[in-house]
Amino acid sequence: MWLVTVRGRTTGKEYSTPIWLVEQADGRYWVAVFGETNTVKNARTAGRVTLSRGAVRDDVRLREVPLSERVPFLRARIGLGGSRMLRPYFDATSQSSDADFAAIAPEHAVFKLERV
Repeated sequence: MWLVTVRGRTTGKEYSTPIWLVEQADGRYWVAVFGETNTVKNARTAGRVTLSRGAVRDDVRLREVPLSERVPFLRARIGLGGSRMLRPYFDATSQSSDADFAAIAPEHAVFKLERV
């Protein structure tokens, strides 16, 4: 688990939220399982966030993954666990079809995290 820290769009205040990262061969991804939260909106507007875990801090740029490419990342996020907690927000399971994941893709932003 990591903390993502981003400045508020209107307040300029920093906010931190715990997230799980999806690790792929080509990089790290943040799957917004709780939908269009203020953290997601702030991050999208800022275009960058700080990730931290213990003493490790990484400033990263965000590249939003297009809807048509989100299915593997949504499926991978389900594989990381926490499905009971996610169930009210994430209407798919590990047994769901690609079509089911594609149907929920508009509700869940996926960002590739690129080091600055």
